[in-house]
Amino acid sequence: MKKLWVWLMSIAMLSSVVACGGGHDDHSARRPFGVAGIMEGIWNGNLHSNLTGRDTGMFVIVTAGGAFSLITNDCGQISANIAADGSFFSGAGTTYLQTNCDGADVTAAPFTVSAGPVQPFQIAGEFDHRTGTAFANYTTANDSGTISFLGFYQDYFDESGTLLRTTGAYSISRTLTALSIDANGNLSYRDAAGQIFPGTLSTIDPTVDVYRMTLHVGSQTLTGMATLVDDGHGRNNDFLFAVANAALAYNAELRRN
Repeated sequence: MKKLWVWLMSIAMLSSVVACGGGHDDHSARRPFGVAGIMEGIWNGNLHSNLTGRDTGMFVIVTAGGAFSLITNDCGQISANIAADGSFFSGAGTTYLQTNCDGADVTAAPFTVSAGPVQPFQIAGEFDHRTGTAFANYTTANDSGTISFLGFYQDYFDESGTLLRTTGAYSISRTLTALSIDANGNLSYRDAAGQIFPGTLSTIDPTVDVYRMTLHVGSQTLTGMATLVDDGHGRNNDFLFAVANAALAYNAELRRN
């Protein structure tokens, strides 16, 4: 998973440099701003924890309505809602210190004895029009740090959000992990242990490359977002998703077969 994330982010950073001078162009001329303002789109960058001193690569989806979904390359996950006021944005949500990544249980030990695997999360930041990047501070129950939004996927606006684009089969090399999606948005996700979970995919906004996803894990229903990106070997080649509920989170990056 980590090698794939590093490679995918490198491709995204290169694409961003070519298309946007290293960041995010002003898309307001093509699309009116929603609640998220100019932060709408798909980003990659860096998350820095003040408590541990660690820097971790991350991938973020932000919809026009302010839904915010972040995945780190060590399988951490954050779900939140943000709103923008001009260049400034802020919001709140939930961070998951224990998550299921690529279908295999990956447990990140809590930073303190009293820290639980699910914690409240707050974020506040500013978009920099000069560089096309953004910077934010975050806090949780036992940590604080910074998030740098450095690379922007222009494909979010260049590709339409239709179920036909997602239809197909995806997998992760050398694991049992696999995903299949039909033309109606019905999906089946198999984790690395061979467990199979059903779910659904639906369009949030047909003009952008982002989807609403549900996954049924036993009696629990997890909800979140997904997207398709060009991994350097073909358009719509990598399917990424992050879903969660109040106690459990799943995320994965799979390549089209």
